Amino acid sequence: MTHPGDPFHFDFGYRPPLTAGKPNGHLKLVHALSLRRDHELASVLSLTMGYVRVNQPAELTAVVEGLPARGDKTAGHSYRILRDAGIALRPLAEVDAFAASIREELGPNAPAINL
Repeated sequence: MTHPGDPFHFDFGYRPPLTAGKPNGHLKLVHALSLRRDHELASVLSLTMGYVRVNQPAELTAVVEGLPARGDKTAGHSYRILRDAGIALRPLAEVDAFAASIREELGPNAPAINL
C-alpha cells in the first residue's frame, strides 16, 4: 500500500462506492492502537500515511482506548503525533457506532464489519 517491500498492514481498509454529491471513492483505513503503550506505532502511522497519501486520497481513523487523560504526557504526545498527521481518532467506546457508519457508507449489500 505504501511501497513495495513495506511489511506494515493496516487493520482494516475500504473504498466506499462513488455516490454523487458525497466525498467518497477514496481509500479509508482503520487501525487500533494504545496512546499510552504504542508511541512508536503512532509515529509509524503518521509516516506511513504520508506515503499512502502521495499516491491517492486517503483517510485514517485510529481507534484508541480513550482520549489522553490530563497530565498523561506519553498519551498526549502520541495523540499530537496522530492529529498533526491528519489522522482522526475514535475512542473504543464509540467503535460500534463507527462500524455502523462504515456499513452505511458501504451500502446495503456490504458484508458484515467486525472492528
